[in-house]
Amino acid sequence: MKAVRINDFSGLDDVSIAEVEEPRPGIGEALIRVRAAGVNRADLLQAAGRYPPPEGYSPNLPGLEFAGEIVELGEGASGFSIGDRVFGITAGHAQAELLAVHTSLLANIPDELSYTEAGGIPEVYITAHDAVFTQNEFEAGRNAAYPRGGIGRRARRTRSCRSCGCERHWNIADR
Repeated sequence: MKAVRINDFSGLDDVSIAEVEEPRPGIGEALIRVRAAGVNRADLLQAAGRYPPPEGYSPNLPGLEFAGEIVELGEGASGFSIGDRVFGITAGHAQAELLAVHTSLLANIPDELSYTEAGGIPEVYITAHDAVFTQNEFEAGRNAAYPRGGIGRRARRTRSCRSCGCERHWNIADR
């Protein structure tokens, strides 16, 4: 199969499309035919040798977010079926034709989203959701302030805080 491959970690000039071994789904995993994958700052840093992936992921195969359809389920995989349109987040390898990923990292793509739209959502929106709701333990009745741009913009646009009872929210800008 084809995948984006970082060859010598000198930056984007040495990134190419290469033939790599097809992954197989393990226990609790789904094999995804990737239709779209995001490119994030972490991928650019990884190409420059400044963002090592966690253990078990090749530093040569970038990609943190993806959208596609399930083509195979590994033993014990649950909650999804072959043919489901899914998107998700992973620690690497998403910029490839196929990706094996644990089903706990997947979500169904809403009907109104294309693969391209869904493939660019997981990294920034899941990070924003984690920052607001998990790390900061956001609760109804609280106010929220976001840094200007980046994750703050994504968090505001998801309307997550307002839908969860946020009284007021605003951006913090350097002025």
